[in-house]
Amino acid sequence: MNATDVMPQHGERARKADVHRTIFQSEHEIFRDSFNTFLPRQALPHWERWEFAGLIDRSYYEAVGRGGFLGMADPDGLGDGGMEEIIGRSLAKGGS
Repeated sequence: MNATDVMPQHGERARKADVHRTIFQSEHEIFRDSFNTFLPRQALPHWERWEFAGLIDRSYYEAVGRGGFLGMADPDGLGDGGMEEIIGRSLAKGGS
């Protein structure tokens, strides 16, 4: 037996990565769509200016709050329902 016998081939690995995840429900999909619409409109147009200034405008945080995207952490130990993970993934992908 050699490494190619036990290691998945590239195509097989890609197929396994596309497995449908069942931890997210329709509410998560709605939240993800909402955040992915919000991010390109409210953050990406200002990103370079914020980077240059070293701070993010207060108006952005106000918009984040109005959008319902603040307070996703789990202060009561009850779990955030996966919302922080969705936000993190969306930010990593640049809102796509």
